[in-house]
Amino acid sequence: MSWREQFGLIADVVNRRQRAEEWLGHYDGLCHAANKKLNHSIGSERGTAIVWELSSRAAYCFSSSYGRGCQILYGDLGFKPPSIIMENGIMDSGYLVSSIEEIGTYPADYIIITSIPSSSEGRKRLSRLLRSRDWKQLDAVRNNRVYILNKGDMFYGFDPLSSQAQLQELLHVMTS
Repeated sequence: MSWREQFGLIADVVNRRQRAEEWLGHYDGLCHAANKKLNHSIGSERGTAIVWELSSRAAYCFSSSYGRGCQILYGDLGFKPPSIIMENGIMDSGYLVSSIEEIGTYPADYIIITSIPSSSEGRKRLSRLLRSRDWKQLDAVRNNRVYILNKGDMFYGFDPLSSQAQLQELLHVMTS
């Protein structure tokens, strides 16, 4: 269930459907403005994007049904998931797990890293990735379209206010 569907269901339960529809209209206006700004900044052909959340031992990427900003990128802003994650079944499971070092084998036009490891071992693994040949050859890296946000708490939520904050953050980094 998408966050919009969840929001509508909760609104029905608490008898606030009209208020929820008004808020969604406001949010849709923000998305429209964001798309206009992105069109001006990067063009109307969005290309592919992948979102990674890094723990000390693994890297996770997500479909739009698992949040982490993917509901915005793939739903509201018109980016597409890379074909490699589609081929690996992300739509069935909702997420994929990889080693941090293997991120360089997942090409995308845009790479967003919402959180980085807090442990020294995890940071060493991330450092190895950033120095690797695979990483340096990715289009997103060569074209300066990698965004390391390290805002895991902000990107964990899958609700209206989290989605609004994530939209603003993604727009900010992609257009500045």
